[in-house]
Amino acid sequence: MAAACCRCCGLEKVCHREGVGGFDSPTAQRAAGRVFSWVAHGLLNAVPFNQGNCMFLNRFRQAATAAAAALALAGAAHAGPSLYFSGSGGQVGVVDATTGTWSLLGNAGFALTDIAFSPTGELYGISFNQLYRVNTTNGSTTLVGNLGTTLNSLVFGADGTLYAANSSLFTINTGTGAASFVGNLGGFISAGDLAFSGGQLYMSSTNNQLVRVNTSTGAGTAVGNIGFGAVYGLASPDNATLYGMSGTQVITVNTSTGVGSLSASFQGNPGFDVWGTAFFTEAGAEVPEPAGLALAGLGLVAAGWLRRRRPAR
Repeated sequence: MAAACCRCCGLEKVCHREGVGGFDSPTAQRAAGRVFSWVAHGLLNAVPFNQGNCMFLNRFRQAATAAAAALALAGAAHAGPSLYFSGSGGQVGVVDATTGTWSLLGNAGFALTDIAFSPTGELYGISFNQLYRVNTTNGSTTLVGNLGTTLNSLVFGADGTLYAANSSLFTINTGTGAASFVGNLGGFISAGDLAFSGGQLYMSSTNNQLVRVNTSTGAGTAVGNIGFGAVYGLASPDNATLYGMSGTQVITVNTSTGVGSLSASFQGNPGFDVWGTAFFTEAGAEVPEPAGLALAGLGLVAAGWLRRRRPAR
């Protein structure tokens, strides 16, 4: 059911609560499997990760956790690209972009209209008017500051510049949250996300078009109709394949024609709408190699065991 709202703001996410947003595309392909991470109450949670991106989904808090994750990365079953998402009820989770299998990591306590990973692997989110840092272990947020305007889309460039949009393109100061005007999009309005692919910035628009955006002037150029409605997110894990979200459908989008193709649908009945998506590697964040993770994790555990075995002086 669509939520009652005023369309004058031009931000479609307010009006179509059932819409799901997110485009992203995976990066360099490495060994695949599942990442195990400590979540709320110390439980070990298995999360599928990108077949090409052995994605280090969480910053492990203790040596045992790191070792468990490293071993899981080294030998678990193959999975598809893992797409982080933010839900209409504050949910923060990850979905396999090829199977639709999804897991919740936590809850922000309010809806994040979009999320984006920085080149250093930090997750940020916006709630129309404010910028937050997001903890990928439990979904909790830390306020950075007020945007000074209403925005519904977010993406980092490889140089660390944070972009956002409504009917214009903005950059955001990650230290203060303040948004700076770049330029008008030329009549296009953001449906809910931005993404880089092939070195170009793209946006999903409220008229269901894929739009190419000039990062210097903000000018938008229509690429073509996506063929799916309410595309609230864009993201690319490898700066090549462009993924999107429409409702609970994960799609891939042709950046030459704009045409979208179904990749997967969320399994089961999530009970929420997806409003934003991001890949860990979308801005070039480095992913540790499985072998290195395993050795490091085992080394930490061994060191801890030796300390426990060492007799008191």
